[in-house]
Amino acid sequence: MKVLELEFVQKSSNVGALTILNIRVIEKWIFFHNSELYKEYHKI
Repeated sequence: MKVLELEFVQKSSNVGALTILNIRVIEKWIFFHNSELYKEYHKI
């Protein structure tokens, strides 16, 4: 039981680290696209 719990915690922390990385990438992507959209919007 302890081994399974340990594995679960390790997997969870890996997923957590990946999620944080993904959020940062997504934030940059959204910021980039928002700035592009902002430029397009102001051309009109």
